[in-house]
Amino acid sequence: SQQERSQVEINCLQNELDTLSSCLSRQDIEFTELQFQYTNLQGQYSRFQLKVKHLEHNSDIQYVQDLQQEINRLR
Repeated sequence: SQQERSQVEINCLQNELDTLSSCLSRQDIEFTELQFQYTNLQGQYSRFQLKVKHLEHNSDIQYVQDLQQEINRLR
């Protein structure tokens, strides 16, 4: 009957909807995990930049000290 066919269609659509919902949930979870990884990477990058600045600062100091020693040697 028409009513049975309609019920079957409704059930099919409900199944599709449930499938799509669970896919969306998984994608939400994956997206949240990616956001977390991205935040971690940003933190690592910031720490890396600080290390680079620190190394540059130390090498500048070393360069100045080396120059000073060379000047003293030449005197």
